[in-house]
Formats: sequence, structure tokens, C-alpha cells
Amino acid sequence: MVKPFIMGSDSAKDFLQIGIKILRVKGIALDAVEQTCRAVESNPADHGVGLGGIPNLAGEVTLDASIMCGRSLNAGAVGYVRDILHVITLARKVMEESPHVLLVGDGAELFADHLGFKKTKLLTPYAEEFYRAFKEKRLHLLGPEFDEDKGYLRADEQDYDINKWFERLEPHMKGTVNVMARDINNNIATGVTTSGTYLKLPGRVGDSPIIGAGNY
Repeated sequence: MVKPFIMGSDSAKDFLQIGIKILRVKGIALDAVEQTCRAVESNPADHGVGLGGIPNLAGEVTLDASIMCGRSLNAGAVGYVRDILHVITLARKVMEESPHVLLVGDGAELFADHLGFKKTKLLTPYAEEFYRAFKEKRLHLLGPEFDEDKGYLRADEQDYDINKWFERLEPHMKGTVNVMARDINNNIATGVTTSGTYLKLPGRVGDSPIIGAGNY
């Protein structure tokens, strides 16, 4: 008999028991991965995933996620999603109920609306205060070329080196949850969900929803 297992990155360790319970009653790996990731997404104390994620330079929390089935190699992913908490579930819906693998931004949100996903305010008081403190204490690091309303360089700064400009922030803080499980049927599934790099540029999508890069 195949022995099921589940493992995850550090931010998932307190929630792996959820997946274990599913696998113990002969549940499938996809369910174990999805439900474990959903629990992390709901945790406001984790500032790199879901509820409580740190916003981008424009003050918006945007989420990325992907999920993959090892047996079929089917996958689904979403990127730059606003106001939807459980993007891991949305990614699974992309895999199972759409003709595509990856949906991003407005298109992913329209798909979520079509499926009846509930809107959720993702910016928690902690994350809002983090952003407020950034604007108060560190915004000056970006200099006069920063357009605060857009969260980006001003339109007349086309020749400015955006890499050097962004490096002033030293945006090294980030967090991602990765969960992998094998079920009694010897199928392996993986899931990744994140709110991405703190204070990222508007429009930034990381590797988490990219199949073959952030998940496989």
C-alpha cells in the first residue's frame, strides 16, 4: 500500500494537519493541498500570503497561485488577483473548469465573479499600517520621480534606470507557501500561493503561478 504524505514550506507547517486529516480518510492529494493552502491564505498573521499580505507600491494587495496534478499533469494558475482570498481554489477552478492554464488580473477576477467567489478586503490593519509607515518613513527614498498615486515612476521619467530606482527600497521581504502531497492512489499534487514581494511594482507577477518555474 502506498503511504500518503504531505509536506510544505515553513509558513504551512502549522496547517499541515488539515491535509493529514484528508489523507487519513483516503482523500485525494489535490484536496489536501488545496485545503492546507486555503488555511494559510486565511491567516492574517502571515504577511506573504492571502489575507494580510503586504501591498504593492500603489497600496494594493495582489495574489498569485497555482496548483498541479501529478498524474494528469493538468495545472491551473492565477496571477495579480485582487479582492479574492482563496486564489488556490481559483487556480484549481482554472485547471478543472476553464480551457486555459493561467488567468491574470481583470480576466482572473471576471472568472472568479462568474463562479460566485466572494469579494474579500485583503488589506488588514497591520498591512495598512505597514504601508502607511512606508510612505511616512521611506517614500522619500524613491525620490521626486515617484508618482505616489500610480505607485510608479512619473510619465516623464522614461530614461530613468528602474532597477536602480527600485533597489533603493531594498525589497527583500517576501513569503510564499508551497504544499505537496501524495495520496493513497499514489498521485502527487502541489500547490503554491503568495502575495509576492513586499512593495512590488504594480503589475508584478512572480514565479509562483508559472508552471515549470514556481510549481511542477
